[in-house]
This record gives sequence, C-alpha cells and structure tokens, in this order.
Amino acid sequence: MSKLTLLAMVLFVCISTGCISLEEGSSVRVVNEAYNIEHCVYIDFVETSSSFSVTPGDAYNQARNQTARLGGNVFQILTFISPTLSLVGNAYLCSDQ
Repeated sequence: MSKLTLLAMVLFVCISTGCISLEEGSSVRVVNEAYNIEHCVYIDFVETSSSFSVTPGDAYNQARNQTARLGGNVFQILTFISPTLSLVGNAYLCSDQ
C-alpha cells in the first residue's frame, strides 16, 4: 500500500468520524442561556480554531476540551460562526454541576 493511499484512508476516517476527541471535556456542559451560569465563577474567554474543524461537532469538542483545560465545567456559547465552524464563548466553574 502506498503512502498516498494510506494518507487518503486516514483522512477519510478522520473526516467521517470527526477529528477532535472529547476526552478532556467529556464532563463539560454546554449552555446558551445566562441563567445557567448565574451562580458560577467566570474563568476565561474561549474561542475555537476552525483550521482543523471538519464538522460542527469538532468545534463543540474543542470548546469543551479547552474549558476543561482551564479548570471549568461549563461552556457558555456566545456565538457560533457557521461558515468557519467556530465557537466563541466563556468557560465557567459551577458548583451545581
């Protein structure tokens, strides 16, 4: 099997299944409404990079993973940028999780 064929197969599987895993952010909850974070502690601004996103799910997984790395357990979506499949929002630490 040539290297090109192998690369094509890997890319196909990556595109089909989504390339961004959710290991770190599996316990991070994604919310839209402000009432969900009323009693939470703001941690930081989060913006996903769309350069490797293949599906909208990749953007969500990136945001959840980044929130977890920051020590948060809730990601509040502020904006979803459709053409680039990017998410912009805030990471929070909530005790009611």
